[in-house]
Amino acid sequence: GDTLACRERIGGFAALGAGIAHDLAQPLTAARGHLARSRTAEALATARTAASQADQEIKRAGDIVGHLRNYARQGQPNLSQVRLDDLLADLHQLVDTAIRAGAVNYSVDVDESTAATAIDVDRILVQQILRNLVQNAIDAHAGDPDGKAEPHIEASVRLTDDQHVEFRISDNGPGVAPGDDPFAAFDTQKCEGLGLGLYVGRSLARVHGGNLWLITDHRKWATVFVLRLPCSGQSEQPAGPPPVADVSAVDA
Repeated sequence: GDTLACRERIGGFAALGAGIAHDLAQPLTAARGHLARSRTAEALATARTAASQADQEIKRAGDIVGHLRNYARQGQPNLSQVRLDDLLADLHQLVDTAIRAGAVNYSVDVDESTAATAIDVDRILVQQILRNLVQNAIDAHAGDPDGKAEPHIEASVRLTDDQHVEFRISDNGPGVAPGDDPFAAFDTQKCEGLGLGLYVGRSLARVHGGNLWLITDHRKWATVFVLRLPCSGQSEQPAGPPPVADVSAVDA
């Protein structure tokens, strides 16, 4: 009851903190580069521009820390309007290094009108959920060196109706072993790493009024993780998976 809920909250916060601390390295490293450039610039205008860019990166890092602090205090997502193409760009930026290191073919599937749609979400939390799903897929490929197919991961986005959006992270890796529950609480196959864990990721999805689930009987992909979120903020009830007859449908 209360003990499990408390443990879940602490575990979720710790996992979030680890992932976000990892992401802080990017703006802080960029800020240091801009400051170094400002110190060596011969033209005053160039130095000012570099210093301004460093300030923007430091502000971005501060916003991330502040966001984590607010979530720790309130336990609720901080909703704002975010375009779907911006969320996909965030994701690509966060996973690009790992994709290159793993020699993975990464593709994005979203139509133009969907990409331009803005939804109410917690941008930082959704970044963490999606990044973790892609990283899990990369790790699955890395753990299957004898795989015959070229490693391929796809991020797709669909508006399922006027009220919900679905992100699908699909891969052609080894899949989930029969009987394994990847969402088991406080259980992980990896001894180290900065991932949220699927249990925590699903909890964050449900805090949004959404859900996260796995499809294993897809005709094209070995695994498909589906993140469904309400388009306009918190829904009254967490959005569950679609009917069983629909989950194996192949995206157009």
